[in-house]
Amino acid sequence: MHKEKRGNMNLDDPVDHRQLNITVENYLVTEVVAVPLDFDIKNYLSMREQMGMFQADKVDSKQLEIISMGVTFSPIFSSMNNPVINPYSIGYFLHVLDDIGLIIKSHHNSIRKVYSGKSYLEFCKHWNNEQYQFVRGQEVKRISFVIINLVQLLQKDVIKEARKALEEVVKYQNESREKMEELIHE
Repeated sequence: MHKEKRGNMNLDDPVDHRQLNITVENYLVTEVVAVPLDFDIKNYLSMREQMGMFQADKVDSKQLEIISMGVTFSPIFSSMNNPVINPYSIGYFLHVLDDIGLIIKSHHNSIRKVYSGKSYLEFCKHWNNEQYQFVRGQEVKRISFVIINLVQLLQKDVIKEARKALEEVVKYQNESREKMEELIHE
């Protein structure tokens, strides 16, 4: 018996991947990057790209610069609930970062899987923000990005503060565990 499939869902079986049978209005992609404080995206664009002629039609050079500055100068950049910033410009920014090795590849990314592990350039060329598309079996209308810049986190000592808080929690848990063991053995 042949089963009709859409994405990775079996349409003949309502239980098969039922959690994926919902339409996602705003899909979130998170990337962790290491963008230095003196980063200038223009240094990594070709002459054609600097003149606004990109390999993907819908990339906006002004938005690309704004995104670059936003990621460079803040620990977390988000395009959520911002209809002005288009996903193509963010995708192209991530394409440039990927080409120069600034994306931390420690986690899986749904967009890369959709485009067979290729760069964000394929996303920029094929994504259609005007209609629903499939991301790993889910119908997705809009896509948003959160870009975390580790350089800014280190610069602002956020990691140091997080480590200190973590040490306090671990210390408290160990003390609690020791007290529980003492009570049990009495």
